[in-house]
Amino acid sequence: MRGAALVLGAASDVFGQPLRGIGVLCAGLAITLIVGLVWAALTYLVPLIPWQGWVGFGAEAAASVAVVALAVVLAPLVAMILGGVLLDVAAGRVERLRFPDEPGGKSLALPQALAAALRIGCVALPLNLLALPLMVVPVLGLAVYWLLNGYLLGREYFSLAALRFRPWPEAAALRRKSWGAIFAAGLCLAVWMTIPVLNALTPLFGIALMVRLHKAVSPAQTAA
Repeated sequence: MRGAALVLGAASDVFGQPLRGIGVLCAGLAITLIVGLVWAALTYLVPLIPWQGWVGFGAEAAASVAVVALAVVLAPLVAMILGGVLLDVAAGRVERLRFPDEPGGKSLALPQALAAALRIGCVALPLNLLALPLMVVPVLGLAVYWLLNGYLLGREYFSLAALRFRPWPEAAALRRKSWGAIFAAGLCLAVWMTIPVLNALTPLFGIALMVRLHKAVSPAQTAA
């Protein structure tokens, strides 16, 4: 029951007062970029296919479908990189509005926040590309996608939430101690990533969920 409450609370943060404005900005940027890349690929790359006649038409149609499918798969990863720079701001808003009677965390320095955003996106992107061929196998592909992203995103988002309250050695130790809860939360985040439209808000749901989870598993929360 506590896990369900954490997930529902994080979802309410995304659509409620703490993160609604940031969510509109992140989703707008991500969707604009993805649509622009798809348009550029369909306009300038697909027509370069040299085949003629029906074979060429079929190849162009297949390439167009592949471009759109790739964009759908990579959209949440693009959103992670774009929204990652605002994750620290989002975490602070959730802490202040949802936990007003508890001490707030210490904001990360801009280079540290940027490094966290790049780490989340640049680790997830190549691994998801490697797993992409498995997506043609319905059950196996989806399971691999969820498990892979559940592990990666769970540890990265939890680390970001924890670093606002404790130095890295303590954050890493807490992450190891609570690995089961973090992986379960990461799986919820991975499932969220597979829901169209909502997946553009993946970074905000992830940080809201992990801020709440960090509060739940921390024996003491003293700002670093």
